[in-house]
Amino acid sequence: MFRGPSPARLPPFDLMCNDLGLPDAQIARHLGVTTRTLRVWRRRGAPRAAQLALFWESRWGMSAIDAEHGNLVSHYFQAAGMHEREVKRLRLVVRRLEAERGTGREVAANSPFMVA
Repeated sequence: MFRGPSPARLPPFDLMCNDLGLPDAQIARHLGVTTRTLRVWRRRGAPRAAQLALFWESRWGMSAIDAEHGNLVSHYFQAAGMHEREVKRLRLVVRRLEAERGTGREVAANSPFMVA
């Protein structure tokens, strides 16, 4: 899955440039173009590559990254809790099996040991 926004969801190039709050010379240097080219792009629109380069530097791109990280942290936290509960359950099963083995009585292969 692509992480970059579709062209319809990209903020206008001029708005992203203004949002960065940097001088045009610094933005142009970051994009590898002249300040004149940057001024033309601000008026007419920039190529998609330049738009995406500024998107990830803008607050919209940073917000998308933060949301992705937040979702991943939540997912992994839930997965860790699930695994922790499974380990606890398996430890109970092992204890029951060890207790039955230690009694000296024979245990059938199909005897219930996973009783809640």
